[in-house]
Amino acid sequence: MRGHIDAIKQNIETITGVRGKPIPQLATGASSDDITAKVNSILSLLQNTGQSAAKSILPPDPTDAYFQPKVWVSGPDLVLGIGQSAKITATAATSMPLHIACGDGQIYEIDIAGSYTAAAAAANPILQPNNAVPSTNSFLCIGEYTTGTSVIGIATTIAEGGFRLNSIGSSVQAGNYTVSTSTLNKKMIGVGNGNTTASSGSHSMTVSWTDTTTPYTSLGTIIMPNAWTGTIVVRRVA
Repeated sequence: MRGHIDAIKQNIETITGVRGKPIPQLATGASSDDITAKVNSILSLLQNTGQSAAKSILPPDPTDAYFQPKVWVSGPDLVLGIGQSAKITATAATSMPLHIACGDGQIYEIDIAGSYTAAAAAANPILQPNNAVPSTNSFLCIGEYTTGTSVIGIATTIAEGGFRLNSIGSSVQAGNYTVSTSTLNKKMIGVGNGNTTASSGSHSMTVSWTDTTTPYTSLGTIIMPNAWTGTIVVRRVA
């Protein structure tokens, strides 16, 4: 335990904004209660210096509120620390704002699981960055998708106003996507599946937002072409 406390102190001392502040000391032969108290003191010190990921220096505790999914109620977009997640639920919705603030050089994972009534014809579902049609809404889509028994390759520049989530003109029943918010390389890589009344299929693709000047400040809004019910979980991974 003493070695664990020393490791925590070293982590703290290397974080910008904490150097120069007194670090709680642990006496030789300290009891388990003393150790717990000192750990809490160290965490409090780190949190008070504005370090939002204070608890990332300790092993994750599934019962800890820090690691539980956040749920947006009202107000500004949520800011997630690395490892934190947010949960969004929807009932018969076609537009689902994620309410996640993001910045340059971050990475997020989005998991989608739900159901919907298939439409005979529909536009593709998208993730609309910054919650609005981008002024430069050119997206380069590369990958392949299946429809019926056919496998179709994709290599096209599209102007759909967002990252395409599926390529068979339907909502997404289930999918997993990774989003990079780097201004010079904004992209989404993922797999998903969906269906229309005429066919069903899945896709795997990379979609790049070719605008290299507009900041990516809000992860965006998921837009489905037909009413969708389910759960979306967003986790910040870097």
